[in-house]
Amino acid sequence: MKIIYIANSINNSHYRNRAEELIAQGNTIEFYGFMRDGEQPDSKAIYPIHTIGSISSCRYWERLRIYTDGIKKVLSIHQQDDCVFYLSGLDIALIYCLLSRKPYLYEECDLMQTEMHNRLICAILNGIDRCIIRHAKVAYLTSEGFLQYHFNGIQPNNVQLIPNKLNPATPPYTRTRVADPHHLSFSFVGSARYATIRRFIEVGAEHYPQHEFHIFGNIMPSFGELKPRSNIFLHGRFNNPEDLPSIYDQTDVLICTYDQHITNVRYAEPNKLYEAQYFHVPIIVSRDTFLAQKVAQLGIGTAVDTYNEQDIIHCIQSFMQKRNK
Repeated sequence: MKIIYIANSINNSHYRNRAEELIAQGNTIEFYGFMRDGEQPDSKAIYPIHTIGSISSCRYWERLRIYTDGIKKVLSIHQQDDCVFYLSGLDIALIYCLLSRKPYLYEECDLMQTEMHNRLICAILNGIDRCIIRHAKVAYLTSEGFLQYHFNGIQPNNVQLIPNKLNPATPPYTRTRVADPHHLSFSFVGSARYATIRRFIEVGAEHYPQHEFHIFGNIMPSFGELKPRSNIFLHGRFNNPEDLPSIYDQTDVLICTYDQHITNVRYAEPNKLYEAQYFHVPIIVSRDTFLAQKVAQLGIGTAVDTYNEQDIIHCIQSFMQKRNK
């Protein structure tokens, strides 16, 4: 099958992994995407990438205009082709469905409409999103939580769940590290942008100076204020997945306390869940989220309310007690 893949970014590892899966299944891929803030096409991609627009830090409605112009170009190029379109994200799918009646595959990996501050607009976009899902040839959802959000957990016939998973290129790993309950190493691995991650590390480092708190990956400027603490370590960017074994060799507990006040966080299923399982590291997640339900079902970690300082303290204390047993 010839698949025309349209994404809102030309340099996104999630899109690359999905495109490579489609190729591995015997499909031919034409990949189109938008350049963001001067980024360059994904250098690891095994397929040609076509840039169809440039997105700077502009308003959402302006981005939709740019998406419209780019998707019109793609439809013009492939109007006579025997193909199916793969639409990644609500913004891309919304424009596509306004411009074309050709069959499409749709993937939702974020509930981006929930970021809208206007409740009425959010409700309208939710309705449009469900309509796009129902009319897709196949709709792929990356979290079972999205089924809860859209359809009260009932799975429509054309919907398939494809949860985020470990990068297939992740090197083999055998865990040899033995945790010391008196000197635990807590790590966040990824892009640190939520204040709840900073709060967990800040509270933990203050109350438990005997433990270490690490951040591997990019940080928001506000995280720089953590540097003066002697038991907090900011390692900066890393290569994913090549560096993951060495990172988890330094880790006793994985921090994944995304902000549960954000709707998308409450329903998403991040790939950190699968990294924790693969590298045999317990994970701390935010309470009142679908991720917390999964962690409890699998018995691989615990949930915490990062807005409650005492809850953070008790959470860390519980890991010290578990390691003592």
